[in-house]
Amino acid sequence: MSSAIESPSKLAALAAGLQPLGAPAQASGICALCGYAHGAGDVVSPFSPGDTFTDYTSMRGKGSKTVCGWCMATWGPDFTQRYTKSVITRDGVFPAASNDHIAWWLLNPPKGSWVFMLSDQKRQHLIWRAPVNTSDQVYQVRFGELVLTVRRAMLEKGADAARRLAQAASAGRKGAALKSPFVRLSRDIDTPAHGALRHELYEMATRDSQVADDIAVMHSLTPGELWGLTAVLYAATPSRPEPKLVPAANQHPGN
Repeated sequence: MSSAIESPSKLAALAAGLQPLGAPAQASGICALCGYAHGAGDVVSPFSPGDTFTDYTSMRGKGSKTVCGWCMATWGPDFTQRYTKSVITRDGVFPAASNDHIAWWLLNPPKGSWVFMLSDQKRQHLIWRAPVNTSDQVYQVRFGELVLTVRRAMLEKGADAARRLAQAASAGRKGAALKSPFVRLSRDIDTPAHGALRHELYEMATRDSQVADDIAVMHSLTPGELWGLTAVLYAATPSRPEPKLVPAANQHPGN
């Protein structure tokens, strides 16, 4: 059976060289978690969540009593603890934890199908909840309980505007120049001051049209693009990391 959606769990499992776990399905159906459609004979497992499972609102196959073999393959500690800050493509599982790596992926997103996920807890089920991106122009990041949308062109425009605003706010200040025009940029998006521009910039905007235009750009950014600036503005040397996991040789795509 061909699925109407692409399973993020399948993409991750194949990228990590894993095979689906479970037993052949007696009938066709969909995965309770990722929503992936399976046919009779495809590898599945019964859906029997424990008392600690709380992600019911994220389930894409509500009502199903079955979990696909790909979700089961990525249920363990590798994808709930060890590699929860990653970009996943058909070429492997790549790190995405440092400013340099996050900035690289945001500004140089992969081609084809890919997933960008970042945990905000020590142990977290993210992969089956992550959107599968198919564009390198507009894409989404699963950030803990949030799904952040990024338009690459706007992120780049926002970064340029933010640097000009930081330069404007640094004029006349003692000490090192500001790297950011914001009162606070929070990687964890955990403070009310996150994304608030320095107050003096609004006064400058009354007499400087460039500052006014750049403030307008800041106000037009999505929450995902604003979050992206937390890495892009502070990255020292954005670079593409080597994969931590790679597909198995001659791996068959399975169900």
